[in-house]
Amino acid sequence: MLGPNISRLQRCTEALHSVPFLGPTMNDAFDTCSALFHEVSSQGLAPTLYQIASHLSGERKQHQGLPLKGQEVIKSVQAVDLGAEEYKNIVIIGGSIFGIATAMQVRYSLPLPKNYRLIIIEKHSHMHYMFAFPRASVIPGFEKELFAPYDNLFKSAKEGRVIQACATSITPTHVELDRSVDGFGTIVPYEYLLYGAGAKHPRPGCLSDESTKEEGVTVLKEYQARIGRSDKVLVIGGGAVGLELAAEIKEHYPEKEVTLVHSRERYLQTYKFGLHRRAYSILKNLGVRQILGDRVTIPPGGFKDDGKEIVVKTRAGLSITSDLQILCTGMIPNSALLSTLSPASVNPENKYVLVKPSLQIADPRFPNVFAGGDVVDLPDIKTGISAFAHAAVAIENVVKLVEGKEKGLKEHEIKLVERSPVLPQIYLYFGLHRGIAQLSYHGYLYTAGTWLVRKHFSYNVLASRAWDWCGTPLSAETVDT
Repeated sequence: MLGPNISRLQRCTEALHSVPFLGPTMNDAFDTCSALFHEVSSQGLAPTLYQIASHLSGERKQHQGLPLKGQEVIKSVQAVDLGAEEYKNIVIIGGSIFGIATAMQVRYSLPLPKNYRLIIIEKHSHMHYMFAFPRASVIPGFEKELFAPYDNLFKSAKEGRVIQACATSITPTHVELDRSVDGFGTIVPYEYLLYGAGAKHPRPGCLSDESTKEEGVTVLKEYQARIGRSDKVLVIGGGAVGLELAAEIKEHYPEKEVTLVHSRERYLQTYKFGLHRRAYSILKNLGVRQILGDRVTIPPGGFKDDGKEIVVKTRAGLSITSDLQILCTGMIPNSALLSTLSPASVNPENKYVLVKPSLQIADPRFPNVFAGGDVVDLPDIKTGISAFAHAAVAIENVVKLVEGKEKGLKEHEIKLVERSPVLPQIYLYFGLHRGIAQLSYHGYLYTAGTWLVRKHFSYNVLASRAWDWCGTPLSAETVDT
């Protein structure tokens, strides 16, 4: 009996490794369980179990990457005329985590009602795996792995389509595009709309303006060159991106002076204090100069990228000499587009989208419009975990509305699910060999250091999971697509 049991255990371990969040190595039961809980909390139970079962059954082998050189290239579903009048569209604005998570919910656990399909409108040609941008701004060689193609996100035209275009306006019946696309022209009608346009961050933490993979790779390489040429780097902002970027620079270039200025008295103030303590300790041991509770005075027009050494002043009167300044400050919600439909659903103070517990936008005139992810005005931490949770609620409520109306129910008679608060969880990578995390176990939050996070280390910060999400496994043959 021992032999078969060991064989089954090995297969289960391999299956767990196939799930993106679980990381490349897990040496004991505690690490495996901790990682599994993180995976489930991040992308949901059904997708996680499906990935494990698919690996065990061999189903994952059915995933086909893009053709090798010399083979016929089959056009993706994006190039197929779907016959717009034959389908009812559930349009998603934004193809980042919220949009991808919605597609995964439909793929793995919540099929859409008959004749309904998903239409994702996204200005980027590829999904941007932003979690690895801080490292890729410093260390060269894996930039292409951080941009996953959308080509195989949907298995068929009936399931859905990704449109590469910019939405310019939203009306009560349709979305207007900045260009003509096959099957629609410049207008995409919708029955339901999910708004997941996210938020804009400064480069290099976010590459909002780069619409193609080539443009994104070029920007990351430019930052590598700028950081490589510099001697004294000033990182402004101690959020997740600023912390990771400062650590990556100092670990890879220990001879450089790296200064991190953060406006708060502690890092990661929405998390447990232990996370701040771990972050501060790692940066201190790396040799990063840390200035907390102070702000940099940014000159009118911003900093010049000329490599010249300048003296930067802080509000507290400190002088910091640097020849490269990198902004890692805050985020700006991309809510302007939704305001073309419902100005009342955008908070005038912070510009985030106001939503009900069902994730319908606040405006009662539009019960068929939902929002989620970084763009919504909720206390949930702005992370991928929250976006996954919001996507599950939004698409389930869309299905409930469709099915309820088909049964003859009125909207107020249909019981919708309500969001639950998303516990603040996060992984942070402080270079190739150090990291910290805050995770949840049965509702209890705990922080962990390198001893746990190292189980999830990979040179590309687990970028292969983004490719799995998009339906094209990362390989030497697909990385250039």
